[in-house]
Amino acid sequence: MNIWLNEQNHQREHTLVSATYAGGIYTSNTVFCLFEPNAEGMQADSFPVESSIYYGTRVGRPYPICCLQTPDSVPVHSREERIAYIKERRREDLGQDTSPELLERILWEQENGGDGPSLAKIMNELAALHPVKDTAHQSLPVLPLLPNLTQAINMGATDSRAVLVLVRPERAAPTMAAPMDEIARRLLFEKGIVGRMHAVVATPTEWADAKAAGKVVGGELETGMMLLRPGFFGRSAEVQTEIHASACLGETRASLTQALKLFRETWRKPDRAQLIKKGVADGITWREWDPKAKCMSDVPPNRKMDGPLGHVADGRR
Repeated sequence: MNIWLNEQNHQREHTLVSATYAGGIYTSNTVFCLFEPNAEGMQADSFPVESSIYYGTRVGRPYPICCLQTPDSVPVHSREERIAYIKERRREDLGQDTSPELLERILWEQENGGDGPSLAKIMNELAALHPVKDTAHQSLPVLPLLPNLTQAINMGATDSRAVLVLVRPERAAPTMAAPMDEIARRLLFEKGIVGRMHAVVATPTEWADAKAAGKVVGGELETGMMLLRPGFFGRSAEVQTEIHASACLGETRASLTQALKLFRETWRKPDRAQLIKKGVADGITWREWDPKAKCMSDVPPNRKMDGPLGHVADGRR
């Protein structure tokens, strides 16, 4: 979740992590968390808070995870030193005493999940707590969609992923899943496809507007599945592959598989240093929520490339 997207995201992120960090406003730009399906705040009209997190990565962890550790995730400080530090930081920055339960969870997160295998172990443990229901085969999974095309392109550049846009035909009733949607719900979880792209839904009007504004270039279809190649800075994308909305399951599978193969073989983002240099040279700018001015602001291209706003290299628009 990108804290700079809008005021709502800014407020929501601060329900997961403190609004204060070391005495100042908490401006980390992204939060990643794992939740149990029945965690408090997971309903559509609510939002989870810190205590709902099953496991958090990076700044999604319970506050604060900032005691020094070695590269192999072995804490340098003793358990007693870490307990004292955590209690002091939460008392000074948040004005809160730390319960024994929360303290143990913070220590556990600090000591676990520091590499791929250990994070996979945590994810498997979470999955085991909520096994697949016997009736699961009777329905299709929910499409893993990002909120809108702007965020999908931005996250595609950040994560080095293709972006799949489902442009639904106007005739598809909003309350009914179009055949194209049903095909996507099957394919996006198949081996070789799952996890290799970000997906988003757009109306034909939204798609046309994105092309008129130059956010998307190329392509001829007005509806269907569009696989995009995001620009390195996540501000725009080009159409690599188009699939007709009327394509059958087999045709769509073959087209997506081939398109992802081509993307994987040909799309390479420059490393961080190269990307920063290119961004400065090209005068890259972006719009983001300014928590002090309480409005969306244009970040000037000559802004100093450090601090909470200096993350053009991360693929943000």
